[in-house]
Amino acid sequence: MSGRTLRYYWDSCVILAHLKNEVQKHPEVPIIKRLLEANAAWENSILGSQIVKTEVLNFELNEEAISSFNAFYSQGQNNIADVDGRVAALAGEIRHYYRVHPIIKGNSRRGVQTPDAIHLATAIVYKVDEFHTLDIGILDLGDRVADKYDLNICKPNFPITPRESKVDDGQRELFDEDDRLS
Repeated sequence: MSGRTLRYYWDSCVILAHLKNEVQKHPEVPIIKRLLEANAAWENSILGSQIVKTEVLNFELNEEAISSFNAFYSQGQNNIADVDGRVAALAGEIRHYYRVHPIIKGNSRRGVQTPDAIHLATAIVYKVDEFHTLDIGILDLGDRVADKYDLNICKPNFPITPRESKVDDGQRELFDEDDRLS
């Protein structure tokens, strides 16, 4: 192992499944708990977007869950990224791509909603190792967003070993400015 801290992006549904302990609905909840234990030991970092706050706090949660959520992103190894110009522009590009090239599954055709585009764009801009989601619609995108950006989209899993970045040189040039969150 290289000693590099793994960087995950957690879609809001992953956080909600944990906070609501939805084990019956999502068998990945115990894996999420293991990832959180590894996170507490500084073995990974978890990134979210400001949109996560809006989505998670929209649900009816008890005070303990709300407090846990707020404390989680105040820990040093975890961050909430602002929707800055880079993220907004990329989210717009992703939405446009899937409006022109909808995802076809069975008889349905759909694009990517704005919150999901913001989640995806944030993960791409900040070059995470994995984008964790339980959302079938996002999982259906595969590992290539908008047929241009490599992103390992998967259900939460544990453990993984770091692999070479899938970010290609053209993608790296787009987002080479300082991508560390403060």
